[in-house]
Amino acid sequence: MNQYYYKKSKFYYETFLQNKYVKKVCAIIRDKNKFLVLINNNKVNNVGGTVENNESTKEAIIREVFEETNGLIEKIRYLTKSYYSVEWEFENKKFLSKRVEYFYLCELKNTNLKIKGLKNEFSKNINLKWCTIEELEYFNLNSTELNIIKNLKF
Repeated sequence: MNQYYYKKSKFYYETFLQNKYVKKVCAIIRDKNKFLVLINNNKVNNVGGTVENNESTKEAIIREVFEETNGLIEKIRYLTKSYYSVEWEFENKKFLSKRVEYFYLCELKNTNLKIKGLKNEFSKNINLKWCTIEELEYFNLNSTELNIIKNLKF
């Protein structure tokens, strides 16, 4: 396990031991009728990540968008939140990591986007792609995220 995932897993485990939720953020990045996603071996994800200590969810989404895509947010609007759990493992201990994810609709002010991420966060096969809703369905975007996108008012 690389250092990035070790630290992440340790944080999730410590949060689990405290019976708390891990705060996550998800950016629904829109440009007209297309949405920016990360594609890795035909698996599609929106930009986002974990909220750091002493950071608001809005600060986290701005940071995550920049860290992962080099994107600068011009417009941002809170949409909703979702509660769920994920099976996780840390040092051979399996546990259920409780999450609360905050979704933001974002528009970017720059177009010089590129995959960045933190050291060892992404595989080498990852790409950014602007997708229509139909393409997101084809790539099997997470159903919660897909439903939020489908319910956006244009």
